[in-house]
Amino acid sequence: GLRIQQVAFEEMMTKSNLLSIHVPLYKKTWHRIGLEELKLMPSGSTLVNTARGGIVEEDALSRALQNGILASAAIDVFELEPYKGPLTELENLIITPHIGSCSYDCRFRMELESAEEALRHLRGEPLQREVSDQEYEYQL
Repeated sequence: GLRIQQVAFEEMMTKSNLLSIHVPLYKKTWHRIGLEELKLMPSGSTLVNTARGGIVEEDALSRALQNGILASAAIDVFELEPYKGPLTELENLIITPHIGSCSYDCRFRMELESAEEALRHLRGEPLQREVSDQEYEYQL
């Protein structure tokens, strides 16, 4: 079975051969992973970011890949899109153009849920995916 346990951030970084990022972009997660954090990872590690651009510092990622701190990475999100920076030159990096939600089924579901939420609002019903004031304060 899966051996999953909660650990502190630094311990996670020192024990992760593969780090796959799945967090929202908030003030507290913006540039959360920089060069110092990447240096904590074991030699030969891989980083995957399909969450949000801005969580991983792009310059730090570039340096980590060029200097062998990371063996490889795969990213689908950037701070500014479309991305045209120096990461495109690295052979140990897989880049996709923020296509994680581009399937027909996913787009259909997003459009349907948006329309249903708008109808709930117009009918005065409680929203199912309302962003609270507290959560909104964490946004960049």
